[in-house]
Amino acid sequence: MGKLVLVGILCFFTFSIIAENILSTDPPQIIASKFKNLYPNASAIQWEIEKENFEAEFTVAGKEIEALFSPSGELISEDKEIVVEELPGKVMSTYKKNYSAFKITQAYSLKSTESVQYKLIAASSHERIHLWIDDSGSIVSKKTFTAEKKKMLKGSTSGGLSSILAKWELPTILKEISGIAMIDQNRVACVQDEMGIVFIYDLNKKVIVDSIGFGSPGDYEGIAIAGNDIYVLRSDGQLTCIENYSKLPKISNYMLRLSQSSQNFEGLCFDAKLNRLLIAPRVFDSADRNVKNVYGFELDSKKFSISPVLSLKMNDVIYNSIVSKKKY
Repeated sequence: MGKLVLVGILCFFTFSIIAENILSTDPPQIIASKFKNLYPNASAIQWEIEKENFEAEFTVAGKEIEALFSPSGELISEDKEIVVEELPGKVMSTYKKNYSAFKITQAYSLKSTESVQYKLIAASSHERIHLWIDDSGSIVSKKTFTAEKKKMLKGSTSGGLSSILAKWELPTILKEISGIAMIDQNRVACVQDEMGIVFIYDLNKKVIVDSIGFGSPGDYEGIAIAGNDIYVLRSDGQLTCIENYSKLPKISNYMLRLSQSSQNFEGLCFDAKLNRLLIAPRVFDSADRNVKNVYGFELDSKKFSISPVLSLKMNDVIYNSIVSKKKY
């Protein structure tokens, strides 16, 4: 079940600080061909170099997958998001025997040429755990995160987050919110990852009070409100405008294209002062890996600028407390 937390400070953007080895072009043809054969329905594909190997991060049917290939095109390993029902019986038996007080929130299969393991992320009322269990049901590793969220939200006296003001338990349909925008002090507009629907949630009533369908399923990452219009950003660069959303909505789509072949958009917000949208790609899009660029979409002309309107220097002192970590 999703959780919505209102904090003392509202941020316009959350940028993913990722490794410096992201490819701005496609991998060698032998690897690209093997990948296409194995994952013909992959979307939101991003390639990285892992030593001499090539790693792809992508989604299939809304599920996240990471696949590692050798220079010769051999699949070395695959880490895939799965549903709880796909976990083998021996893995579930071990989980229920030792951690019945915990509820599984995420599950992954981790396959390599040497072994098959399953990663479970589970939580109880007071702690969160990561479990690695092999296909025989043996626990390989465990990590415990006690009161982790409290530590993260406490922040420092010089800035950052101070305290949680309120918390809402959201309905199951909103378990994977990927974007939130405030409509007024009582309502928020939410976009659910992989669903082409904007949900209007009432913070006082604690229920969904309206929904607006705007497109087919996709990897939707951001939402912003500009006057009477709602904008939704898809990772591949599709920007959807829901014009006059509260009365008679009209849907328009725009494709945003960067100069490089690989793109993966992540952040979206409304710049009211200059009447534009600010859009942040996940990937580094220049040779300088200390710079993250932000692009603009002019609302008057409905034009996307392929030249950055902002460049953030990631070695600036303000980012000293940010630590980049891989998921697995």
